[in-house]
Amino acid sequence: MLKPLADHVVLEAVKEPAQKSTILLPESVEKEKSEIGRVVAVGPDVKNIKKGNIVFYRKYSEHKIKDGIKEFVVVKGEDILAIKN
Repeated sequence: MLKPLADHVVLEAVKEPAQKSTILLPESVEKEKSEIGRVVAVGPDVKNIKKGNIVFYRKYSEHKIKDGIKEFVVVKGEDILAIKN
């Protein structure tokens, strides 16, 4: 298992279910959308985020790591925007 250092958080990517919508957004808006992940491990300097939380994080801030057959995402704690309730 991965053990993050300092203020890093290890996430497992979560696919958000598609929602019915009649509004079409320009492609540029879709690129700015945040990503969703489930917290797998938290570094010692991270506060208010716990293993198992579903979080929204900044797109393009992640580093992808493959551990065996599983792929994880590592982000800094400051790149996590919100925790989903």
